[in-house]
Amino acid sequence: MFYAGLQPYGFEDEKKRGLCVIGYFEVKAAGFSTDFSKEELKELFSNNYHVKYRENEKRLILVKGTSKSRLLRRAHLISKNGHDRSGNRIYVLSDEAKEYFGTFTKLNAIQRSTPRWVSDNMVTTAARWVLQLD
Repeated sequence: MFYAGLQPYGFEDEKKRGLCVIGYFEVKAAGFSTDFSKEELKELFSNNYHVKYRENEKRLILVKGTSKSRLLRRAHLISKNGHDRSGNRIYVLSDEAKEYFGTFTKLNAIQRSTPRWVSDNMVTTAARWVLQLD
């Protein structure tokens, strides 16, 4: 799932500004480049720069998506305003989004640029919710 910081055009209400789901990536195959055979690398990642022009790097992680991956037609808000321990404003997962994703951290912060991992017991619920978005 991909999320981005967005705000409505000409917005005046701070509550409408936040982090929104904008798309998702369905994974066909993923792993370190060294996990794949030469045939698999050619079949799955032949257009990848690192696979095409460089030696098989041990720390290179490759991810191949499916044709079901897509951008959504509209953004779906998943955050609300919160505060960290120092009182600074941060985005936290909204109450509605917690129903689908569970919690990520003690504060349930969901800042941009920091990957978040959905716990094993919430993966199916989260996937069902994301797949039904338009």
